[in-house]
Amino acid sequence: MRFCANLSTLCNDIPKLTERYIHIVQRKDYRFDAIECQNPYDVSVDDWKEIMSKNKTLKWILINSLPLYDQTNGIPSFNDYQQIVLDRTLAYAKAFNVNKVHLVMTDIENDSERSKIIDLVYQAATFFQPHHIMCLIEPISTRLNYYLRSYSTAIDIVKSSKTDNLKVMLDSFHLQRLHGNLTER
Repeated sequence: MRFCANLSTLCNDIPKLTERYIHIVQRKDYRFDAIECQNPYDVSVDDWKEIMSKNKTLKWILINSLPLYDQTNGIPSFNDYQQIVLDRTLAYAKAFNVNKVHLVMTDIENDSERSKIIDLVYQAATFFQPHHIMCLIEPISTRLNYYLRSYSTAIDIVKSSKTDNLKVMLDSFHLQRLHGNLTER
């Protein structure tokens, strides 16, 4: 099992993600050498490259994808989906040299959309496979409209996929929130 610090949630008193990154790499008392980031997309790839070239570089383990589904625009065609979401996520993944992308979804309006969402997950896993980037899904919420509300559902999605490029990401915080006291289960 590997642990890494989350750039998106560390040092929240520093508003800009790039300034947070610089602060973290310059701290001598931080003893981690790997990070993940939920939303690096507020900063351009070129700006990230420049910042990383001027500072010690931490190993980037994981980034979140852009949301694969946007309620306001509905479920896109695959071409739009690739152009809007996958290509941009791939550019960031390559810039950070990550080999894992967490496929992020937003809420769905009703359960009838769930199968379409799962198809997007499969398409993303297939898209990233030639680039040697593993796709991860993670149950994070029991909210009624969240597409992935349990680890058993996530495991079923992975098992039914036709790719070995899709895995379930285990986050002990979210696992505890979804399934209760883990030490007594």
